[in-house]
Amino acid sequence: MKNLVMQKKRGRKPKVQETVAFDPKSVQIFKGSELSFNESVFRPMSTGTLMDSILSTDKGLMPAVNMIICGGPGSGKSTVVLDMLSKLAARGKKVLFVSGEMDEIGHFKYCKRMPGFKVVPTLFLKNYTETVKETMEYVFNQGYDVIAIDSIAEVIEMYKDTYRTTESAAELWFLNLQCIVKKGGNKLKKYTSFINIQQVTKAGPKQCVTLIELKVVIVERYILVKTEIVILNRISSIELGSVK
Repeated sequence: MKNLVMQKKRGRKPKVQETVAFDPKSVQIFKGSELSFNESVFRPMSTGTLMDSILSTDKGLMPAVNMIICGGPGSGKSTVVLDMLSKLAARGKKVLFVSGEMDEIGHFKYCKRMPGFKVVPTLFLKNYTETVKETMEYVFNQGYDVIAIDSIAEVIEMYKDTYRTTESAAELWFLNLQCIVKKGGNKLKKYTSFINIQQVTKAGPKQCVTLIELKVVIVERYILVKTEIVILNRISSIELGSVK
């Protein structure tokens, strides 16, 4: 009651809890023999860098996967991902970088230091804080081979603040959106791969690590020389089972 009064004083509408009616007829169970996907879902997207052998045993980023790139502050997560996207774009792949941290000026300065990144289309999410959900759903629906999001925490916080909801609700929307789009739920029917960037603290990754499926790549240190990645320390790849 106190929270409701405070919202009224601030001129905000009380948050309404939406419920979805369960229809037993909507439940579908499949055998593997009943599933069918285009052969393109099995073709790796090669960057031509050392990252290919880390991304999959097929030497490249596979279509229709969700991935988290983890690392400590300043470890080079964004640089590694932008390098991957620039290489994929040069090979004809449709890529997108969603920046929840940098604005246009920050990104411009970044590209001045790393000219190869200029070719990567970028959505600056801070320009759409009032419509973050609608903006991301519209853009993702255009159809991309690879979408990188920097970072998970920024998107979740933006969603929570805009729609005055819980962290769990924000994570659920975030994961469902990626699940729909990666299975071809977009205009071009592309099996989109998602690269989610997440900062690691002493307590470990904060957002969604137990929920995002397939793989976590931890980047500890690297040098970028002529846009080729050389790993100096170690890169750990941890396979995660799908969350049921």
